[in-house]
Amino acid sequence: MKLILSLFLSLFIIGNLNAQDQPDSIEISLLTCGTGDELYSLFGHSAVRVVNHTAHTDEIYNYGLFDFWDPDFYVKFTTGKLLYFVGKDNYLNFLYTYEAEKRSVIEQQLNVNEKQKLDIIHFLEQNLLPENRAYRYDFLFDNCATRIRDIFPKELGKDFKFGNAIATEQSISFRNILNEYLKNSHWARLGINIIFGNKVDKKMSNEAAMFLPDLLMAGISTSTFQNQAFVSSTQQILEGTHKTNRSLNQPLWVMMSILLITMAVFFFPKLEKFRKIIAFLFLFITGILGCFLIFAWFGTEHQTFSNNFNLLWALPFNLMVSFTIFKARSWHKNYSIIALLALSLSVLISLTGIQEMPLLELIPFFFIMLYTYLYLNKRSKAIIKN
Repeated sequence: MKLILSLFLSLFIIGNLNAQDQPDSIEISLLTCGTGDELYSLFGHSAVRVVNHTAHTDEIYNYGLFDFWDPDFYVKFTTGKLLYFVGKDNYLNFLYTYEAEKRSVIEQQLNVNEKQKLDIIHFLEQNLLPENRAYRYDFLFDNCATRIRDIFPKELGKDFKFGNAIATEQSISFRNILNEYLKNSHWARLGINIIFGNKVDKKMSNEAAMFLPDLLMAGISTSTFQNQAFVSSTQQILEGTHKTNRSLNQPLWVMMSILLITMAVFFFPKLEKFRKIIAFLFLFITGILGCFLIFAWFGTEHQTFSNNFNLLWALPFNLMVSFTIFKARSWHKNYSIIALLALSLSVLISLTGIQEMPLLELIPFFFIMLYTYLYLNKRSKAIIKN
């Protein structure tokens, strides 16, 4: 009996050791989480799931973590110096968040052998080390999706080939695809289109398009490794809620309403006393915005904020001019002409595709600025004449 028991225990131990080396004992998959309602969740999320059936572990490697309690959080976030981290969490804990937010989760199981699985896990574990876990976040070029995208060609070598994330590389810019994701978040879309410079108007390459989790999932779904499909199976873990109807474009209606008020003030003599206030208000707003765009371009490390031609209509000098509006100056004439030319040039730049601006919402605002600059010009001419 002792001999039989010893034999049984030996076989059991050997069987367990062998099971650890079997490809089926470890499963690696890509998780793609759907979009949410909050600004931080509008573009979805990506993570890597590793299931070890022998060790009875089910863990998530997540590249989207940051330290919200950092005392300099807002300064670092604004200046583009905020560090993101990779962390490891229990699968059920991770899933609970997306279930609570009613966001979808899709799992793609990867078709790789034992050695490649161990190589990927080793890479992920190395990233978890204190000296490796932090990275400088960049919305387009270095985020939770691009970090995972870069694992596969690095660890699997030339035998790995990405599939098509987008239908054609020549027809879609970063801005185009961002606008599609923001179609129901009009204020966020307007703000992002104003603060992002012309770098986001570049046409996306296939791999660059995978900065978005959905497009990473699309690219991985048709990827190949050693001439075989890279994804062995795909399943929907959580359904989530889908919003198909476009919401009311609130910024457009707000701009139209303000334009009507502005036209009434400048056309009706009885409202003449409000003209200086209107002119001051919009010169001040565009001046403040222009100063912020200058700071975003030169004072931060966000690549997407550079080369921003919105500065042609959001002139920083308007801030100074706004405080001189209550008393006409002769130099207002030349300034208003330059401002009108800059305003016209900004429309031309958008129409020619050098930098696409949200003209649908901005055209009413441009008419407001047109009335403001013409008012400035008319008053200065009166001063010069006298």
